[in-house]
Amino acid sequence: MLKSITKMKRLTLLIVLVIGMSICCYFAFADNPLITTDYYADPSCRVFNGTMYVYGSHDIDDPDWYKMRDYHVWSSTNGVKWTDHGVALDKNDVPWVDQSQDTMWAPDCVYKNGTYYFYFPVVANGGGRRIGVATASNPEGPFNPQPNYMANVNGIDPCIYFADNGDAYMYWSMTSTVWVARLNSNMLSLATSPTAVSIQGVPSFNLIEGPWVHEYNNTIYLSVPISLTGGPEVMDYATGTSPTGPFTYRGRIFDPNVNWTIHGSIVNFNDHWYAFYHDDALSGSDHGRCWRAEEFQYNANGTIPKLSKTLRGIGTANAYDQIQVDRYNTASSGIQSQSVGGGEPRGWYIGNISNGSWIQYNNVDFTNTSPGTISARVASQSGGGSIEVRLNSTTGTLLGTISVPATGGSQTWRTVTTDMGNTTTGTQNLYLVFRTGGFNVNWIQFEGTAAPTGVPTPGPTGNQAPIFTGGPYSLNGTSDYVDLPDGLTNDLNDFSIACRVNLNSRDTWTRIFDFGGDTDIFMMLTPESGDTGYPYFCITLTGNSGEQGLNGNSALPTGSWQHFTVTRSGSTGILYINGQEVDRNNNMTLHPADMGNTLNNYIGRSQWSNDPYLNGEVDDFFVYNRALSPSEVAALADPAEITPDPTPTPTTPPEDCNVFFDPAHSTQILDSTFRIDVVVDSGNQELAAYGFNITYDPAILHVAEVEKGVDGFLAAANTETPGEIIASGFDSSGTGPGSDLQVLIITFNGIAEGISSLGLYVDQLVDGGPTVIGTACGTDGSIEVKDTILRGDINGDGVIDIIDALLIAKCYVDIEPERCNLDSSDTNCDGKIDIIDALLVAQYYVELIQSFC
Repeated sequence: MLKSITKMKRLTLLIVLVIGMSICCYFAFADNPLITTDYYADPSCRVFNGTMYVYGSHDIDDPDWYKMRDYHVWSSTNGVKWTDHGVALDKNDVPWVDQSQDTMWAPDCVYKNGTYYFYFPVVANGGGRRIGVATASNPEGPFNPQPNYMANVNGIDPCIYFADNGDAYMYWSMTSTVWVARLNSNMLSLATSPTAVSIQGVPSFNLIEGPWVHEYNNTIYLSVPISLTGGPEVMDYATGTSPTGPFTYRGRIFDPNVNWTIHGSIVNFNDHWYAFYHDDALSGSDHGRCWRAEEFQYNANGTIPKLSKTLRGIGTANAYDQIQVDRYNTASSGIQSQSVGGGEPRGWYIGNISNGSWIQYNNVDFTNTSPGTISARVASQSGGGSIEVRLNSTTGTLLGTISVPATGGSQTWRTVTTDMGNTTTGTQNLYLVFRTGGFNVNWIQFEGTAAPTGVPTPGPTGNQAPIFTGGPYSLNGTSDYVDLPDGLTNDLNDFSIACRVNLNSRDTWTRIFDFGGDTDIFMMLTPESGDTGYPYFCITLTGNSGEQGLNGNSALPTGSWQHFTVTRSGSTGILYINGQEVDRNNNMTLHPADMGNTLNNYIGRSQWSNDPYLNGEVDDFFVYNRALSPSEVAALADPAEITPDPTPTPTTPPEDCNVFFDPAHSTQILDSTFRIDVVVDSGNQELAAYGFNITYDPAILHVAEVEKGVDGFLAAANTETPGEIIASGFDSSGTGPGSDLQVLIITFNGIAEGISSLGLYVDQLVDGGPTVIGTACGTDGSIEVKDTILRGDINGDGVIDIIDALLIAKCYVDIEPERCNLDSSDTNCDGKIDIIDALLVAQYYVELIQSFC
C-alpha cells in the first residue's frame, strides 16, 4: 500500500487569512509602525505558545469619524516580521450588533482551559455600548460570538487580568471611569457587580479610557489613556496590590499623541518588556491609525520610565529578510525618512543623503549562517554613489560596498547586489555609510552562503533564497484564493516559481497562479488548458495573441500531489513537472518585470472573472529571482517524499535506464504550432542512443522544423519517407558526454483534423563505447525504454497495466521468482525480483511514479 505524499516543511511562511468565505494572505516586515499594509488601532498584545498575537481595531480611514467593521489578528515571533491571520470577527457575524454603525472598538483576548476568549465592544441593537464574547480553539480565530452581549456591562475597551489564584477580572471604561468585575468560571458572564476603580492622585482629566492591566514583581499595573483637557491623550499608569484597587498614580509612559487617541498594552515576551500603542504616522489622520511598540526596562524601584517614540521599534531583525533601514535607531544630521512612492509597498525610505552621512540600525540576527551577498533597494536620478555596510560603527568592519547606479528617477526603484568582502554571525548593529549622495534607499537584505534545509543551493548567478515563500493553502473552488503582495514580480527577469498542487477536481482554465495587472498583462499557470487539457504556463503583455507559453505533456491527476517548477534564463523558459522537464521554449523573450507594478498576484484564481477558482491544495510556493538548475528543481520536487509504507523506498534506477520521449498531443487546436522533445539522459554514466525513428501521420501533422539538440550531440533531418523523422544521439562510436541531457526539438504546424499517434523506435542503445546493448521501442512516448525489453511489461504484451502489477506481485508473494522473466521483472535493475519491483510496477500503473525502467 502506498502512502500519499509525506510533507517535509521547508522555509514555508504560513500566512492563511480568512475573510468570510475567501482566503487572502499577507505578511509585513516592519519596525514602527508594525503594520503598513492597512490601518489598525488599539493594539492588545498577548503571548500564546511562544508567539506574540496582537488584537485591535481595524480602521477605515474616514475623514468624518472613527469607523471599524471587523477585527484582524497579527502574530510575530520576533517583533519585526508580522503575519496577518485575517478577519477574526466581522460585525456581520454578530447577531445583536447595530449593523448601521461601524463601532468595533478596542478588544482583548485570553486563554483558559483549551479555549480562547475574545472580548469586543460595539453598539448593540437598540443602542448602548456593550461588550460581547466570542470563542475559538486557536488564538487567530475565526471567533464564534455568543448569541447576546454580556449582562450588566455598559462600556468599551475590555481588558482581562488573571489574579494569582486564577480568578479572572474584566476591566472596561465608560463615562470617564474605569470599571472592574470578577468573571464567572465560564468567562462569559460577571460573577460580581461592576465597581468603579479608584486611582488615587491622578491628575485632573477630561476623559479616561482603554484600561490595560499587567503584573510585574507582584505588583499590579493599570495603564490608561487620559485626555487631560479634551485634547490629545497621554498614556499614564498607576499601581496597586488588589485587582479591584485602589491604585496609586505613578506617572506618564507616553506624552500626548499628535492624533487624539493612544490606546495600548504592555506585555513581556522572551524576557523583553514591550509597550504597544497607536498613532497616525501612516496616514496623518486621526481615523487611520497604526500600531507601534517600544521596548523598555523597569527602573530599580519598579517604576516605568517615560518612553519616546522611535522608528526602530522592537525585536531582532532577520538579516535574510528585507531590513527596513528607514526605521533606523539613529542617523546623522540631515537624513530624512520619507514616504515611499514609485509603486513600492506602503512605507518609507531614507532620503536627503549626502556624502559621509550615515544611519545606525541595531539588532540584526545573522544566526549561524554567514551571508555571501548584500542587496539594496535604491533609486537615483543620476547615480554614482555607494553604500558602505559596516558593523558597530561608521568605521567598523566593512561587510561590503554597494554601488548605486542611475535608475531613472528618485522614485524609480531598483535592486542592486554586491558580494561581501567580510562575513559575520550572531546579532550585530549595522551602520550604513553613504558616499557621494543624491540617491535614496528603501531596504537592504543579506543572502547566505549556506542554504537552510530544503532550500536549493546557489546557482552560478543570482541569489540563493526565494524572495517569497508561502503555503499551505486549502482552496474550495468557489471563492477561496490567495492575494500575494503587490509588486511581487517587479524585479523578476530570470526567475523560478515552484509549488506543489493536489487537485480535488480538474477544471478548465483554473489557475495555480496568475500574476499581472489585468487580462492583457499576465503570467499564469493553469493545471488544465482549454486547448489541450494539459498544464500550461504563459506570459504576455498583449493578451492571448501575445502569449509565450510552455505545455505539459499529460493530463494532471486528481487526488495526488504534483510538483511544478517554471524557470526562465535568458530567453529560455522551461516547465518541469515532478522534477522532470516537460517543455522548453527558447523564444521566451518576455520577463515578469516587463509587466510593471503588478497589483493582482493570485494563487487559486484567475484575473478573468469567468474562470473557475482552483479546488485543491497548494503548498511549498516559492518565487526565486533566478533560474534554478535541473538538480535544484529535482531537489525541490523531492521524489523521496513519495514513499511506500512500511516497505523501503524504491531505489533510483541505475545505469542506462534513462531514454525517454515527451510526446506531442492530438488535442492541439487546428492550425496551431507546437513542438516535441526527444531527450537522451545518460544518467550517471556514458550512454549513447542512435537511430531514433519517430513516426506520425503526415496527413495530420506537418513538420515545420527539426533543430539540432542541445550541445549539438543530436542531429536530425526530414527523410523522403512521409511520416518519419530519423535522428542520431551522440555519434556512431557510442561515446557520449556523461550526465548531460541532450534534446532533439521537432516543431509541427498546420495541424489538420484527426488524431495522430506518435511512435518512438530506438534502433540501438550503446553503453560507454561501441558495444550495442539492445534495441528499444514504444508506441506511447510516456514509456521509458531500455534494451529489447520493456521493463515492467511482465506478460510481454507491450504495455504496463494492472495485469503486470498482479503478475509481479504474485511472483514475489509465491516466492518463485524463477517463474518470472528477470529482464522484464527486475524494474529497478538491481539483479533480483523483490517487493521493490512490485511497488514500482504498481506505482507506474497508478501514475504516481513516471521515472523508472
